[in-house]
Amino acid sequence: MPRKPSKKTIKAKADKLFSEYIRSVGKCEWCGRTDMRLECAHINSRRFLVTRWEPINAVCLCSACHRKAHDRPIVFTEWVREYLGEDIYDELKREATTGVNKQ
Repeated sequence: MPRKPSKKTIKAKADKLFSEYIRSVGKCEWCGRTDMRLECAHINSRRFLVTRWEPINAVCLCSACHRKAHDRPIVFTEWVREYLGEDIYDELKREATTGVNKQ
């Protein structure tokens, strides 16, 4: 009888599929580049499981913009707030930190 996959294995597979989905945008959502490697960038940390695989919690970024997002988190947060809109950003942050999905 095959072994049941571990939670770690299931998370890794879900992360891979989620990343592929986010990157299917086909361009960096911050700078618009298509000629660099695209990456899945989470807005709220992946440690918040309630929003870990929520598409609204991730953006497709080129590797340069993803690095910039980590190096300059205030600039990234300002961009995300404008990109998503204040209300959506605030709801996403509340959902991530309280673990409560409003829906």
